[in-house]
Amino acid sequence: MISFLANLFLSSVVSDFFYIIFKLTEGWQLSFHRFANEHPAFYLLSPEITLVTGGITLYLIHFLLPRKWLRFIVMPLALSTQLMSLSMTIHMIYVTSRFYTYNLGRYWGGQETIDPFSLFWAQTVDVIALIVILISFRYPPLEPYLPEFYALLNFATASIEFMVASSDVMTIWLMTEFSSIMLYLLIALVRGKRVIAEGLLKFFLLGTFSGILILFGCAILYGLTGSTNLYDFKWMFTYHELYNPIAALSLAFIGAGLGFKIGIAPFHLWIPDTFEAAPTPVVAFMSAAPKAGGLCVFARFLLLGLQPLKDFWIPVLILMAILGMVVGTFGALHQTNLKRLLGYSGVAHMGFMLSAIAVAASQNKTLETESAGFHAAVFYIYAYVFFNLGAFAIITFLESQGIEPEMSAYSGLAYRSPFTAFLMTVFLLALAGIPPTSGFWAKWWVFFAALEESSYPLVVVMGAMTVLGLYYYARILYWMYMVPPKEGAEKFYTPPLSTAMAWGILIPTTGVFIMSFLAPIFYLYAQTVYLLNWPI
Repeated sequence: MISFLANLFLSSVVSDFFYIIFKLTEGWQLSFHRFANEHPAFYLLSPEITLVTGGITLYLIHFLLPRKWLRFIVMPLALSTQLMSLSMTIHMIYVTSRFYTYNLGRYWGGQETIDPFSLFWAQTVDVIALIVILISFRYPPLEPYLPEFYALLNFATASIEFMVASSDVMTIWLMTEFSSIMLYLLIALVRGKRVIAEGLLKFFLLGTFSGILILFGCAILYGLTGSTNLYDFKWMFTYHELYNPIAALSLAFIGAGLGFKIGIAPFHLWIPDTFEAAPTPVVAFMSAAPKAGGLCVFARFLLLGLQPLKDFWIPVLILMAILGMVVGTFGALHQTNLKRLLGYSGVAHMGFMLSAIAVAASQNKTLETESAGFHAAVFYIYAYVFFNLGAFAIITFLESQGIEPEMSAYSGLAYRSPFTAFLMTVFLLALAGIPPTSGFWAKWWVFFAALEESSYPLVVVMGAMTVLGLYYYARILYWMYMVPPKEGAEKFYTPPLSTAMAWGILIPTTGVFIMSFLAPIFYLYAQTVYLLNWPI
């Protein structure tokens, strides 16, 4: 009954809001709907087309306009591009969920599957890019390179949006490699520092190696099944005797390659050095968008294409999840650089997310997407995006104030800027999983789903690593609140709302607070609304 009322209330509020907006633009809507019905493939590609067009435009104006004009043009253009892409994905979710029009489904020979799952995560990646654009505007190391930075960010966002909709291993490999190339270039924008060159080299070499692993695994699957499509894989493995060591080998290669791309232990060794070396807005994007997109690909690949082989890969996934939580937690314990610490923290959080996917596959449901484990995984990824981006937004702001991302540099932050320290505290508490933050609800539902499935090793490790992880987050709080500021350190204020940085901090803060205090309603809604019950 509560679930039904929550679903009815939220659905009516959202529907009424969109009804008012669309009623005000009824004439434009009619012509747009006519185009969408006549050309559904182009309509469903419109967010990516917008992003690519915006990226090309940013590059062109970089060469055509005087440099003194660029700072007044590139940021509004990048923002408008992302907002247009975001509004298009929202429109698609609204219209397709209400009327199921525009031939929602597989396109381009099964290369892409446009469904509510892919649209939701494309919208999430747009929000991530929007926040990164806002926090990078006044970031000193990137100011000379803003046109190139925003253009590359648009291309990276478009490739990840293609990636989350991919239902063919060749498309997955191509979009994964393209997004990796964009990340290489984003890191390399700021030149002249040896530490950046070292971090980039490690990321580039391991990224190239992981791409080869994915391609080799795809080749094995193609030789085994005669296809590269995930839907064909499921059919072949279900109705043909193809479960053999060769299939397991291909899964191992692809899993290892994707693990390198998104930083799953034990394939995470590039993360701390690369995070420390790269500009902080780039790290913020790397820590959220590729991870969210990669986990969605991981879920679609395992729960769709290789679902008949789940008796083989579920134990492996559980082992990787446990390893990620342990390695990430112990790796973060002795870190003093906040970017390295959050890099290891991300490895531990990836372990929790993999646990949820493993539990989703273990539960006896007609569709894995109907399970509590799948709902917990989606909620966890979405919550992680906001509190992780919020922490990096604060680090970016403090760097612009001349405060390096070292624990010792944060001494007395509560005295120097009380509200900034408060916001950082909120994000750290969410990362640690302290109630009633969204991080607590995310961990709680993964824990509960694992307990329901009797996955006791996961339950024990999750509980132990959550408690142990409190230590390194508490160390940051100790430096901010208990250690006095250095002699001569001046007070400063959080940026006013008239600045881009303020909005870049406000968006994740709002997301964390909403998801923290309305999390039970969100979770009930997630169990009833079409979005998470749609077969991936």
